[in-house]
Amino acid sequence: MKKISILIFCLCSVLSQDFSSSMGLSPQRLEKLEQILGKYIQEQKISGMSTMIARRGKIVHFKHQGVAEIGGRKMQDDTIFRIYSMSKLVTSVAVMILHEEAHFQLYDPVSKYIPQFKDLKVFVAENEAGIQVEDMEREPTIRDLLTHTAGLTYGYFASSPVDTMYVDAKILDRNTSLKGFVDKLTKMPLKHQPGSKWEYSISIDVLGYLIEVVSGQKFDVFLKERIFEPLGMNDTDFYVPVDKIDRFTVLYTSKDDKIVPFDSRIGYFSSVPAFLSGGGGLVSTAKDYMNFCTMLLQKGKFKDKQILSRKTVEFMMLNQLNTEQLPYGTRRKMWGYGFGIGGSVMQDPALAHTISSKGAFQWAGAANTFFVIDPKEQLVALMFTQFWPFSNELGEKFRTLVQQTIVE
Repeated sequence: MKKISILIFCLCSVLSQDFSSSMGLSPQRLEKLEQILGKYIQEQKISGMSTMIARRGKIVHFKHQGVAEIGGRKMQDDTIFRIYSMSKLVTSVAVMILHEEAHFQLYDPVSKYIPQFKDLKVFVAENEAGIQVEDMEREPTIRDLLTHTAGLTYGYFASSPVDTMYVDAKILDRNTSLKGFVDKLTKMPLKHQPGSKWEYSISIDVLGYLIEVVSGQKFDVFLKERIFEPLGMNDTDFYVPVDKIDRFTVLYTSKDDKIVPFDSRIGYFSSVPAFLSGGGGLVSTAKDYMNFCTMLLQKGKFKDKQILSRKTVEFMMLNQLNTEQLPYGTRRKMWGYGFGIGGSVMQDPALAHTISSKGAFQWAGAANTFFVIDPKEQLVALMFTQFWPFSNELGEKFRTLVQQTIVE
């Protein structure tokens, strides 16, 4: 019986190698990817990870290393992860579904659907007299929200008095409804004039409320009916139900050179929140998110379901920013990138000092989850781990390791 098991394992291994080779990826180089990333686990920098690569619509690589919980369950096919800002692409797709149905134009002012945005002020300076503001030169549009150019901020980085206002107001309080969130937000000034610059922000959370207003449905219901169910994303939601909680990862951080829990399985995501955060509130599995990314790679189609049109997906993966708006300034490591709708767009691989394809589309989540969709190479790659705080290093290494597997 033991000999039969070994024979079956060897046969499966050979078939797997043959299949990856037929998709133009080197089996040996896929092993190299596993070995190099595995060092992060061996050196106890992270607890575990799942990596998944598909080419031409076929899964070529799906591997797990380490554990979802130290002393507990290993990483597996159905492990559930916090995807944080990878939620933004899901919300952006939902907005574009409604746009395709002509519910609004992208140049429409947000106030046409959310009146609280009508007469906002813009921060100018802070001095002894207090916060100085001015009138908007123009109102923020729906496209501004999609591209982080609406004049909003995040608050976490506390780089201005407006950020401090966000923090003091607990702007992303999970116990606040989307309407309550917008009501709080619009009592504060914008950080920048709308359209003047890119700043990563809570604008995608505002779009969650826009979806409710325009569709007449709760945000989570709209996502379930229009995206999750058609794509078979059965484990993607704003919380992890009781019957799935054993599959949920622990979020870890580093303290005194040791990995320690930052958020447990029974914590923030184990109950339904009032605040359905389109900017960072979803949990998902690698398999679910692969279905979602494959739909985008295949120009809006997944199996027999057409979620978006080809033209809409192509538009989303175009750089939407002009030179003055480009976010990265003197941060050399981000030169060569633009920003589309839901993620960054590789504009110039040479300028970015990165082996990639022009037009590659990518983003990440705060717990070090990462996706890249490469239309030129017909490739999707995912890396899911759960470690705080975010570091771009792991994602960039993963992207490089994925690129080196391509041999034809």
